[in-house]
This record gives sequence, C-alpha cells and structure tokens, in this order.
Amino acid sequence: MARREPEICSSAWTAPGLLTLVLFVGCEWNRPAQALADSSPLAVSDKTPPAPSEKRLQTDDSEESNSPVQTAAFSQRQPDPAQVAVRVRAQVNGVAILDSEVKEACYPQLLATQSLPEPERSARRAEIFRQQLEQIIDREVILQDLYQRLAKQKRVLEKLDEAADKEFDKRLKTIKEHNKNIKTDEDLKKAFTSMNLSIDGFRRQVKRDFMAREYMRNLVFPTVDSGIGLPQIREYYMQHPEEFKQDDRVEWQDIFVDQSKYASREEARRTAQYVAKLASSGQDFLKLSAQYDKENSGFGKAEGLGQKRGEIRPTECEAYLFQLKPGEVGPVIELPTGFHVFRLVKREFAGQTPFNDQVQDEIRKKLQMQIAEREWKYMLTDLKKKARVQILAD
Repeated sequence: MARREPEICSSAWTAPGLLTLVLFVGCEWNRPAQALADSSPLAVSDKTPPAPSEKRLQTDDSEESNSPVQTAAFSQRQPDPAQVAVRVRAQVNGVAILDSEVKEACYPQLLATQSLPEPERSARRAEIFRQQLEQIIDREVILQDLYQRLAKQKRVLEKLDEAADKEFDKRLKTIKEHNKNIKTDEDLKKAFTSMNLSIDGFRRQVKRDFMAREYMRNLVFPTVDSGIGLPQIREYYMQHPEEFKQDDRVEWQDIFVDQSKYASREEARRTAQYVAKLASSGQDFLKLSAQYDKENSGFGKAEGLGQKRGEIRPTECEAYLFQLKPGEVGPVIELPTGFHVFRLVKREFAGQTPFNDQVQDEIRKKLQMQIAEREWKYMLTDLKKKARVQILAD
C-alpha cells in the first residue's frame, strides 16, 4: 500500500515548539525504546495506552477514563449503532476510526479531484482514502500516547488546543484562496455539504493532526542537533559535490525608456543615454528607475529578467552582462519600442559553490531533517508495536 511520510517542516527543528519548554526539557526517547523513569510526572505506563480523551466509539468492554484530559479534549458525536458496521474502517486499541472522519481528513485532496474524468477520479479518491486512513491510524497511536503523558497537564492541553484552532483558521483560508468557486463561508459550507461532510468534522481533523505533529516534533527536537558540528557539515559538503554546483549567472538591474512616452524617438534615445551616464557616475539605480521607468520600478526593485545564459531578456543584453564587472553599466540597448539601460549587480561563475556560511546553514538544515525523519519513524514504529491496530476490510 502506498504511503505518504509524515509532514515534517524543516523550520520545526531550529527552536523548541509549544510543548518543549513546559514539558520535555530533559526528557529523551531512549534506545532501545523504553518507558520514561517512573519518577517522571510524564512516565509512560507499560500497559496498553488508553483511548484518546475525547469520546470515541469503543469496540470492546473497556471503560472510559475519567482523566482531567477528557474535559479539555475534542468532542465527537456518538455514531448511530445501526451504521457502525459499515462506518468503522480501523481500530486502534479498541478505538474505532470511522469512514466519515477519514473523508473529513482528506477533504481538500478529494475536492481537488472533482475535475478529473472517470474512472481516474474514483481511482485517485480511493488512493487518497487509503493513504489518509494509514495516517489517521498513525495519528491515533500518537495521540493516545500524548493523552497518557499529559493526563495531569490540563493547562498545556488548553494552550495546544488554542494553537490548533489557529492552525485550522489558516487551513480554511488556504482552501478559500485556492478554490475559485469558494468565496464566502456559505460557499464553503455548501462545498462540504455536497460531499456529505461538515466543517466541524474537518476542524476536528485539522486540530488533531496539528496536535499529533506538535507532540512528535517536541519528542524529536532534543535529538535533532545531536552530533551536528562543523566536521559533519564539511564531510557532507565533500561527499555531495553534485549538490553544490552553480551555473554561470548574473544579477542585474534594468531601466526601460519607453519610446511611446516621449515626443520623438530621438528624445527617448537622449533620455536613455542621459540615464546611463547618471548610473555610470554612481547615482542610485533604483531612484533612476522610479523616475524614468515608473511602470516597472515597483516590480522586483528594477531587477533584470533572467539570470542564466539563454534566459536573459532582452537577449541583446546577455553578451554584455557576462563581460561586465559588478557595478558597471552596459551600453544603451536600442529596440523598436524603446531603450534599455542596464547595470550588473552580481556575477557568479560556474563551478563549486564556496563553503560559506550560507552553504553551511543549508547543510545543517539537511542533516537536521535527516535526523528528524529518522527519529520520527523510529518513535512512531515503537508506539505502533505497543498498540493493537486492526484495519477492517471495506
């Protein structure tokens, strides 16, 4: 079955997250996997983790916990017993994962398939559903561990819930921005209703995803920078030269003197030559652009179009740009519609990118991501080994 790996943001490993300073200072995920010391207020029991704090469909005879966590968790309506058999897709420690919540979790992806023809649309939706089911199983395992550890940390759960609400608001805004047919809250509601889904259900999925990611992120965080120093960064640089090749490229600025703005072509030419003279004397190119090329000065700080050979526009500027020195102004380029005054800002020659601070920072982030992904997978695998997971047939 195809799988999509957990979404891990590279910036997540550069600073402690929401829970770190409150809970996990000094805590580590030991190898081989084992419970935290019994003396810790967050000690993990060797027993099977309880169901999440929210009220969920129980498929065994276990009783719900009266933990304080339950008062701060998300609520979910109890399903109609007559529909349980067809709606349960999986169980994690006796907690059911319903067909409806899988659909709610992958709503944006399902929405994006509406324009596909059949049978491609049905096949794509089935694949999305399978992938999402696996992710929800993983999430359920993580959340059960979260609720177990934070049973006495009500205030922390409240803060986490507030942060999850903000995350949901961002997701809703993104959906509206990327779907032309959804302009108002009413349009959004109709779109959900058309697929037999609810915004409240989608909110629940987004918030639970956020909580699970935040929890795992903070478990992983203490190990991310472990062993990453200048020697390791330099070793990566030497062993992966193909990643640090740079093309011959230029950064340049351009002022277009539009002939149509002047009484005659000759007047436009004289203006361009005058601007070139001012630029060559050291006057601020951006100010000149704002004065003589108002229509384009606001886009990219008068940046010239293209940076590599074959990309430069207009093409007549290319040969000069790769001969100039930074700061130099080229000859006025004459075109049927007007005149270009251009200046070279920066030149990079083809070859190996220098081992500078920027490259070192990029490598450090790559190594952090590698460690984060490895630890994430390890921790999730360990949690799933302790859980009772059952996937039910359609």
